[in-house]
Amino acid sequence: MSPAGWLARRKERRGLVIGSIRDAYEQAIKLYNAGDLDGFANSYTEDAALMAPPRGLAAIREQWGRGQAAFPDRTVTEDVIIEQDDAISTEFTWAGTNTGPLVLPDGTELPSTGKRVETKGMELMRVRGCPNSCSTFVTLQ
Repeated sequence: MSPAGWLARRKERRGLVIGSIRDAYEQAIKLYNAGDLDGFANSYTEDAALMAPPRGLAAIREQWGRGQAAFPDRTVTEDVIIEQDDAISTEFTWAGTNTGPLVLPDGTELPSTGKRVETKGMELMRVRGCPNSCSTFVTLQ
């Protein structure tokens, strides 16, 4: 499916008025910031992969869910967005307070610290119908 097909599908599924990949990306960030992980995960293709595991919608949603549980007030602010053909690249600021336990992929649970975290990152997303691959790089401070 072309990016235009993805946009049409997004419009049909949510009643959103979306005119570009950028619009769709910004809508996905709004879903993330609102805590709508189902809506956020559904913005990806069924076989989508983050460039580090996980692969597939269920695994992607699970990873984001662990982050939401550990940082319930977390938000992403889009600082720079560049769109070209079937790709979108963003520079963002991620911020949240660690008020819940952080469960690692192996099941290890780290206790909450109560500390506020803010970090910068960059993301490159390729679109094949819906976002299909996503490479995210975060500055750890």
